[in-house]
Amino acid sequence: MISIILPTYNEKENLEELFQRIDNGVESREYEIVLVDDESPDGTAEKARKLADDYPVGVFVREENHGLSQSVIKGIKYAQGDKLVVMDSDLQHPPEKIPELVDLVNSNDVVIGTRFKGGGEVNHWGLSRNFISRGASIIANFVMWNYDLSDPMSGFFALKKDSVNAVEMDAEGFKILLEILHRNELEVKEVEYTFGRRSEGKSSLGLAPIVDYIEQIGKIILDKAGFKQSKRIINLMEFMAVGGTGVLVNSAIFLGAIYYSLHYSIAGALAFLGALQWNFFWNREITFDKSNRSFQHQYFYFTLVNLGGFVIYEALLFALIGGLNLWAPLANVLAIFGGFMWNFFGSEQIAFK
Repeated sequence: MISIILPTYNEKENLEELFQRIDNGVESREYEIVLVDDESPDGTAEKARKLADDYPVGVFVREENHGLSQSVIKGIKYAQGDKLVVMDSDLQHPPEKIPELVDLVNSNDVVIGTRFKGGGEVNHWGLSRNFISRGASIIANFVMWNYDLSDPMSGFFALKKDSVNAVEMDAEGFKILLEILHRNELEVKEVEYTFGRRSEGKSSLGLAPIVDYIEQIGKIILDKAGFKQSKRIINLMEFMAVGGTGVLVNSAIFLGAIYYSLHYSIAGALAFLGALQWNFFWNREITFDKSNRSFQHQYFYFTLVNLGGFVIYEALLFALIGGLNLWAPLANVLAIFGGFMWNFFGSEQIAFK
């Protein structure tokens, strides 16, 4: 049986046409649709359940830890078929190609739909979208050097269920295909297709998918290098980068306050508060998972953690300079490091856990 895995978010208007085209495209083969929805506010799950009267659809709604890759991995676990097809629900992936993909899976572990080889094409992207997609593919191919792929960023592919171990895969990351190829040694085949125009809704390409992609590439590189805590290392690097920009924000506010003749203590407090808001926003957007706790919980505990970091910084300065008579510039660096590590682990384990 063929299991067609559809991760969805706000795809209600596309479902009826998509299901009809899938039903026509599979050419009377036994199949099921495994729809995994991230609590779409437009009623995608409800519409799919109504269509289940006419089509073999199983609907699964994920209430936390949302994301494309997480949905696909859940779909792999829920699937009953021995051959799986992963595709988007926006009608950009042609269901009519499903039989060709599935037939080739008989002699390959994974069959990938490619937009960038032979007869494959994308004829409606602008220059910037083409540049981003091609650039991401080049980077992915460099990192995944053991495969020779024209479209490693594809979201349209078929695979044998027993070729992958979904339990061991990292659910984070924008492109689940990269994770599947990275975690498993697989025989791969590519099939050309024309990437269609989105029928309803809008593209999800924005800052978050780009950041997810960079994180995913970084984790794959660290995994290949033998690091066991690749995710934590990436988060630490992101935390440092955000903290570096926070120093600039702090300095700008402090200098501005001094310029307007405010006392340095008041200027310092304003600078600390300003940098705190900046660091919270960007760490929530980039570094840590913002879906596990409420905004209020994360903000409150992030503030407490950073206040603790400030106390640790001051205590280390006092101990290293006043107690051990250490050279002040060195003591300051050590105190900054101590406060920084407290802020990172406190944010990771308390505010954003």
